[in-house]
Amino acid sequence: MNELFWVVLNGIAYFVLFFVYWKKVKNFNSAVFVLFLWMLSAVGAILYEPVNYMGHVHKITFLPYLYLFTMNFIMFYPLLRFRDDLIMIIKVNKNMVKGICIVIGILAILPFIENLIYAIKHMSSSGIIQLQEKMNDRYIDAKDSLKFLSRPAIICYRLLCVIGMNMTTLCCMLFPIIFSVKKNKLILIGLIMANISFMLLGYNLMARFMIIIHIFLFIFVFFFLKNFYSVKIKQLFKKSFIIGGSTLLLLFIAMTFSRLRNFENTTKNVVSVYAYVGQYMSESMGNFNANMFASEKYIGMDAFQSAIIHKLLRQEQEDHRHVNEISMYLGYHSSQFYSAVGDYCRAYGKGTTVFIVIISSIVFTILLKREETISFSRIL
Repeated sequence: MNELFWVVLNGIAYFVLFFVYWKKVKNFNSAVFVLFLWMLSAVGAILYEPVNYMGHVHKITFLPYLYLFTMNFIMFYPLLRFRDDLIMIIKVNKNMVKGICIVIGILAILPFIENLIYAIKHMSSSGIIQLQEKMNDRYIDAKDSLKFLSRPAIICYRLLCVIGMNMTTLCCMLFPIIFSVKKNKLILIGLIMANISFMLLGYNLMARFMIIIHIFLFIFVFFFLKNFYSVKIKQLFKKSFIIGGSTLLLLFIAMTFSRLRNFENTTKNVVSVYAYVGQYMSESMGNFNANMFASEKYIGMDAFQSAIIHKLLRQEQEDHRHVNEISMYLGYHSSQFYSAVGDYCRAYGKGTTVFIVIISSIVFTILLKREETISFSRIL
C-alpha cells in the first residue's frame, strides 16, 4: 500500500473525530480546540509528507497510526468527557491565588527586564541574524542557552518554573482568574510581565515552540474558563489577542525565515518555505510512525539524567554530542517532534506507555466530573 494512503487515512480519522465531537457538543470548548490542533496536524501531513526533506527511517504504515490515535483518544478522554463549557461557577481561594500571583510577579521582574532589553537590541534584521548565530552556538554547547541573562535572573526564571512545574500553564491559568476575581493592577502587571517574559525568552533563544506553546495554552485556557468571564472581559481578551497575535505572527515569520536561511546556509540544501513551516506543524505523527515506533529502546523521561544515557555517554557535559549519540542509541533522530504520546514511548517504551496512558485516563476521569461548580485547585 502506498505510504501516502495511510497519511490520508490518518488525516480523515482525525477530521472525523473533530467534526463528530464538535457537532455533539455544539460548542467550541477547550476539547474541541485540542481536536482541531490534532486535525490540523494530521491533515497538514497530507501535504507535508510528499515534500518531507528530513525523510524517515522506515516506511509509513497503518499500525503506528492506529496505536497513536488510540493512545491520543484514551489520554484525552477525560477532557472530552468533562465538558468545560458546562462550568458556570469556579470556587476560588482569593488569598491563595493572590499570594501565588504576588510571588510570580516579583520573580518575573528581573527576567522580564533583561529579556526585554536583550530583545530590543536584536529586533533588527541584523539582530535576528546574531540571535541565529547564537542559536547555532547553543547546538554546540547547550550550557550557554541562558548566558545572556544574569545569574539572579536565571534563578528567578527557574523558581518560576518550580512554582508551577510549568510556568506557562500556571501563568495562563492565573491571568484570567485574577482579572475576573479582583482587579488589582499591580498583580495584573506582574502576571503580564511573566507571560511576556516567557515569549521574549522564546524570541531571544530563537525557539519558536516556546512562543507557539504559550499562545496555544492561552487559547486553551480561554475556552476552558470562558463561562467564567464577563462580556467586557471577553471583548478585552479578543482585542488583546488580535493585537498581540498579529505582533507575534510577524515575529514568528521573521524567526522562521531567519532559521530557514540559516538551515540552507549550514546544510547547503534548498528547502521550500512550505516544507519548512509544514515540518513544524505536521511532522510529529509521521515521525512517530516511521521513525520511533519500530524502536524497542527507551531512555527515561530526562534523557540527560537517565542512567542509561550516562552509562552510554560516560560524561556529564550537556552538548550537541548528546543529541547525536542518543540518536544513534535509539535508531532515530531524538530531537524531532514525536507527539505527547511519543514522548512517553521514547521515555518508557510502547508497552509501558499503554499502561501509563490508561491509568492516568482513569484517574483524571474520576477527578474531572461534569459539574457546574468546580474549585480552582481541582482545575490546577
